[in-house]
Amino acid sequence: MKIPKKISPDHIKQSVIAIRYASSIDFEIALGMFFNALDETYIYTNRPLNIKINERLTAVNFSDSGLMFNNSSLFFNDKIKIEIQKNSIIFNCLDEYISWINYAPEIKKALGQLLNAKVIDSFNGIGVRYISHYPNVDLKNCINFNFTFGMPNVISKSYSFKSEFDLSGDVAIINLHNKMPLFDNKFENNQPVTIPVSIVDIDIIGKNVAFRKDELDNFMEKISALHQKEKEIFFTLLKDDFLLTLNPIY
Repeated sequence: MKIPKKISPDHIKQSVIAIRYASSIDFEIALGMFFNALDETYIYTNRPLNIKINERLTAVNFSDSGLMFNNSSLFFNDKIKIEIQKNSIIFNCLDEYISWINYAPEIKKALGQLLNAKVIDSFNGIGVRYISHYPNVDLKNCINFNFTFGMPNVISKSYSFKSEFDLSGDVAIINLHNKMPLFDNKFENNQPVTIPVSIVDIDIIGKNVAFRKDELDNFMEKISALHQKEKEIFFTLLKDDFLLTLNPIY
């Protein structure tokens, strides 16, 4: 299948790259060393940004990685944010997705600076997760998936579907949510307003990841390979006529 280089609008709400690292240094000390290693273009904050890291991010399935949103530090520049936790680094874009051609260099730049802190001994995990939101859209009109009960007279108003499978040595997790009611940050008659939003959530987990601290180029190649797998699944899911509405550029 021919994969577009760009679509517009892309509808991406979360563009998470989660990395697991090993270190022999206590995390409280490591945080200060990381802070000193990042250049002046990064701003530190101890408060969440307006665009929250998705609360379901732990589905990247590093079951023993401790990817919980506490005891961590958040840094950001004008393009991305970086959540640093014990044994994990989580990248995400800000208000808008900046495309992989811009995102990957930002990740490599930040990792290069963090490596200069001499905290990271090795990299041993990668998760690539993209979550797209489609307000007022029924998934049956945009993706190659159809949910039925086997009863023609029953029409589901909303549903959630999850599938996990092996993908050329890695793991793919697809979460589909059709017309789920989400809060629209508005109120009518003192009641919160919700809108039906369909969600396509694709998570690729790298298996058998093992890179030394001096193998950043090879590590980035692995991240890019997982990102490519995520793209291939996403565009395979989309119906051709719906893809055309996204103005693909090849």
